[in-house]
Amino acid sequence: MAMPLLATVFLALNSADTVTLSRNFKLGEKLAYSVNGHISIEQRQIGLNTFIPEDLDLGYKFTVETVQLKADGIADVIYLRPSITQTEGETFDAPPKTTIEKLNQRVRITVSPINEILKVVDETAPKKKKVRNWLVGRQEGANPFLPFISEVQRLALFFGPLDSSLDFNPKFNFDEVKVGDSWKRTVGFSPQQLKGKNNQAVQRLDYTYVYKGEV
Repeated sequence: MAMPLLATVFLALNSADTVTLSRNFKLGEKLAYSVNGHISIEQRQIGLNTFIPEDLDLGYKFTVETVQLKADGIADVIYLRPSITQTEGETFDAPPKTTIEKLNQRVRITVSPINEILKVVDETAPKKKKVRNWLVGRQEGANPFLPFISEVQRLALFFGPLDSSLDFNPKFNFDEVKVGDSWKRTVGFSPQQLKGKNNQAVQRLDYTYVYKGEV
């Protein structure tokens, strides 16, 4: 899952078999992307012995425009995400259902060449509609574990906030790499109740990236 995902990846050859992975920002450049994810979920409600399958498709388009170049290859970009589309799969009692939530999201982001987000300024118009957690099950009240499960599902789809979505990923390695090299990054997700305790803590998830070569 660690191949470069953005068209602005720049491969600087330092030897016959090693490369440095980084982004090369160009002032005024505007790039457009489309993100689509599909997940199949099987959930069993309390009192049932059978798992009920659900299919869910999530998608959105966004643009990134470079508006300012800074030292060390860092840049300010304007990120626009107009809406999110959700399609719930067909069930035994209902056809597929598609809903669109308008966001009109506008964010000014400071990004490093290795895709680290250094600063975020939300410039979305006031009174914007809050983005709901698309992956929380419809029967959330019946299962207290669903919020936790939905976070894992969201991370599996790289779908969510800018720090964990596909939009500014992967986070590149600091060192030169060659085909087959791997590196690890740790991300956090929503605080969860600690077993046997009354307090909560932000749990972690470790990603391992493997460089597969230029694609």
